[in-house]
Amino acid sequence: MRFAILVAGLFFVGTAASAQDPVRAGGSAVAITRAADGAFFQPRWSPSGQEIAVTGYGYDGLWLIRADGSGRRLLTSESSAGLGAVWAADGSALVTTVSRQEGVRRTHALRVFETEGGRVHELTPFRSAVPSFPDWSPGSSDVLLLNANRVERFETGLPVVADKAGRTDMVVALVDGRPVVTDGTTGSARAIDIFPRETLLNLVTAPDGHHVAFEILGGHVFVVDLANPTSAPVDIGRGHRPQWSPDGTWIVYQRTEDDGERFVASDLVAVRADGQAEVALTNTAGRLEMNPSWSPDGAWIAFDDLSDGVIYLLPLTR
Repeated sequence: MRFAILVAGLFFVGTAASAQDPVRAGGSAVAITRAADGAFFQPRWSPSGQEIAVTGYGYDGLWLIRADGSGRRLLTSESSAGLGAVWAADGSALVTTVSRQEGVRRTHALRVFETEGGRVHELTPFRSAVPSFPDWSPGSSDVLLLNANRVERFETGLPVVADKAGRTDMVVALVDGRPVVTDGTTGSARAIDIFPRETLLNLVTAPDGHHVAFEILGGHVFVVDLANPTSAPVDIGRGHRPQWSPDGTWIVYQRTEDDGERFVASDLVAVRADGQAEVALTNTAGRLEMNPSWSPDGAWIAFDDLSDGVIYLLPLTR
């Protein structure tokens, strides 16, 4: 299958990838924002691939930008809105946690922001703690918030079904650095012992709904099959912030270096979910490539440059 896309005046044409083919960078990364327009980070593709959600410094605010860099619009300026924001499967809304400072206390609340019309659903009042990032319930437009042993469910009133393709009823989130699993329907949850003496970060669920990728604090990225408790974790390698390819066969993540105070280098790496066929996607002096996000068609990776807050798209080929 042929694909074509116009980005910032450049026209790329390529061939749709096979899951077995190695991932390669298909050309130079293209900037879709400018430093003069403000700093943006944490790009996340919409399910349609037409827009990308981004946030600002400190995860404050939430914007949408078209894939060609045009049409930037603000959904909210609230603090922490860009941290852990999750698209509904049809792209009609994002759910996230927002925060505010109340004297010496920092409080948090759940919000759903519709992408058209600007409607906001206030799911909770501000409270002292939110145990995990929210997620959409499979098969409904409800939002789930996992605690260590129970599930909070919130009705959004949205008319769409926020269901992820190929996903089962399993929902996974990190609570205090430990993975917690629920089937999304019983109202109960259970913690599972994956590296019980370690703190887990940045857990993401594969499109199949039961494989998860995560990083260990100060360590490597791992992949685990939660549907097969006897399977051993797959050590992907040293890295941070893993993200799945749309077909669930590859993972992209950032590999950073620091001097103890600040980042001095960061590049993007792709590897098969079985830990084989590692590929360096970027090796750019003077650029800190971070926070990768795979486009729904598998043809692009969006990322930010920490040094100036510019969002880039990297074309892929196989």
